[in-house]
Amino acid sequence: MSVFWQEFHIENGLTIDHILKGHESFFVASFRAGLARELKQILHHDPLDASENLDAQPAHVLVVGDKPKKGFSKKVAKDSSWVIETPAKADAV
Repeated sequence: MSVFWQEFHIENGLTIDHILKGHESFFVASFRAGLARELKQILHHDPLDASENLDAQPAHVLVVGDKPKKGFSKKVAKDSSWVIETPAKADAV
């Protein structure tokens, strides 16, 4: 699983548009790093170099560990909040 380190991202003057460049149809949600650790995940800072179509991603982080089908996704979803909402969710507001 890939995520972005919010504080690192902001401290480096980057915006949400930087994350979504090349992935404009994606959405962004946020969850606590502490939750990942509670779920026995390892957070590994993994900055990505710029590629032909994408800017460098200095705040990129890998979430490494077993992600059991039962319960893992629900726990992450319950702890998450939308940063960029899905169209259906945004329309309901």
